[in-house]
Amino acid sequence: MFDTNLIPEASAGPLSDCRVVWIITEADKAMPDHEQEPLMPPGPRYGATPAFSVPRDLGFRLVERWQFNLVQVIRATR
Repeated sequence: MFDTNLIPEASAGPLSDCRVVWIITEADKAMPDHEQEPLMPPGPRYGATPAFSVPRDLGFRLVERWQFNLVQVIRATR
């Protein structure tokens, strides 16, 4: 999972058919270990990245997050 890099813009086409996207990114200890809301903030680490802006611009909203030691897993829906 950590050995492949894909520019976020390259995923815009395939994401256009999705209703749910699972995002795995660097853990952000500034955010709770788990949260679930109709519209969550991205947090300082993820919110500053193109990996956030591309799904956001396609209409996805962050609805649930789990923090682990090195990564966070975020569920985004539209």
